[in-house]
Amino acid sequence: MHQHNIDTLQNDVEHLYNERSELQQFVLRFKNSNEKYLQIKRIAEEVVDRLLKERKSLVQIRWRI
Repeated sequence: MHQHNIDTLQNDVEHLYNERSELQQFVLRFKNSNEKYLQIKRIAEEVVDRLLKERKSLVQIRWRI
């Protein structure tokens, strides 16, 4: 009986591992091919870059004062 439970759990774990791998591949394909996602990512990167540059400028100005 215990062996049966162990086998069942091993099968469940293997199934979940395979499902996880499939989902990871799906997400990777989505990230690399979905235009909306890529556009949003590009915009977010631009905003972050701009904010970091502004912060750097503010820090430099503060040190001059």
